[in-house]
Amino acid sequence: MLSLPYSLRTKGAEAGGGNLRSGGPSGVPDALDRFMMGAADGGKDRGGGDPTCSWSKRTVAKLLGAAAVAALTTLVTLATTGAVNLTHSRPPLIVRNVEVNEDVITLGGHPAGGEYVVPRPIERVPPPPNRGPGCDGRYLWAHRMGAVDVSPVIRVTIAGGRDTPVVIDGIRPVRVRSRPPLLGSYLKCPGRGGALRVRSFAVGLVRRGPTTAHMMGRGGKSAVEFAIDRTHPEVFYLFPVARGCNCKWFVKLHYTSGSRAGWVRLDNHGSLFETTSGANAKPYIYRRRWVVVEPPGLPGVSHTGPIPVPKLTACRILSSDAVASVTGVTPTRLPEPDTFSPSGQGAVIITSVCGYLFGEKVTATSGRSVYVFYIAARNTSDALVEFGQFQQHSTFHVWKSVSGIGEQAVLASNGREARILALHQNEIIETEITGFDSASQPRLVQRLAREAARRAWGQ
Repeated sequence: MLSLPYSLRTKGAEAGGGNLRSGGPSGVPDALDRFMMGAADGGKDRGGGDPTCSWSKRTVAKLLGAAAVAALTTLVTLATTGAVNLTHSRPPLIVRNVEVNEDVITLGGHPAGGEYVVPRPIERVPPPPNRGPGCDGRYLWAHRMGAVDVSPVIRVTIAGGRDTPVVIDGIRPVRVRSRPPLLGSYLKCPGRGGALRVRSFAVGLVRRGPTTAHMMGRGGKSAVEFAIDRTHPEVFYLFPVARGCNCKWFVKLHYTSGSRAGWVRLDNHGSLFETTSGANAKPYIYRRRWVVVEPPGLPGVSHTGPIPVPKLTACRILSSDAVASVTGVTPTRLPEPDTFSPSGQGAVIITSVCGYLFGEKVTATSGRSVYVFYIAARNTSDALVEFGQFQQHSTFHVWKSVSGIGEQAVLASNGREARILALHQNEIIETEITGFDSASQPRLVQRLAREAARRAWGQ
């Protein structure tokens, strides 16, 4: 039998109520007290002959229903008056969706399309689902064959979890695994997507060295900082590019909300993102059948044979002294990664990378930096293809020709960074500078690229 302590089973109701047992004019706690004393005995007399302890099932149900309604009414009243904050347990930032299927992502009103490396020879790759000029419909089809994305598009939707505004002030890609670029057939998609009209971020992935992320878009602005709230979700895009690697990675999104700050993880629905360079795969496009991608006027070029590796490394063609002479600041050189091993299957490899940082607090993800990538191709035609593809798939929209550096050179700048791509025979040198004065960076990167070309190619 259920019962309350004797001290709580006094005759408070007869004394006028208002105590713990009566609980006020409704008398619901008082009735529940008597129910607990008597109803468990089936409504029988407990020896005192008190007739109030006799209850029917209908009466018990009514009393319990009245108690539930009273409790719910009290909770709603407290919530609407602000006494209880029902959103207090919500996190400040909520990730609503991460979309990786490029068949359902549109850019400028057009399907984003996708490019993939399939780990099999082209003879074992069937025609794509959409055999027209577009590339939509290929995402699930390619991934069923074990494909990995090349320079994909990722759409992220986030919102604030509380009434306090949330400021996004940092995007940090985290590389978890890095391997050589995937071997196989590189299924290209000419004419992907359309113009960018939303907030977008370029993600740079390399086999060794720091990962990077910066804002793409209008006016050369690159600072990662924007505000969201609970009523207006924010949609932005990630454009990852892998250079010399097949990388698995995720993104840490940093936020501040009032006095709180923290990180939120962005990934592929619990799995890591995976992005590969297409350097170790033979490129194809579909024209009623799979056709090898070749530079105009160079049909039938062989894609076999070893890749000749330059004798000099990136840190040899652009030394610390040379960087200090051009920038006027003594840099700190990052540890030089191991030379990338040439692959007999690939057409282009990054043979070496050299990085320099500036400032008292040297970090690999912020501040001023200079990087040089030394790239080798199997032959001059493969180098020419890579030279054009890099410009097409880079995060820069405008490249300008520069004279006096290699056989061909192009320059791009967005205010945050400036970059030069130089071609000479079967080799490419990529030089980039970040974090210096935006007006002087194009001039500085040209001087750095000329020095690298002079050391590498004797120019």
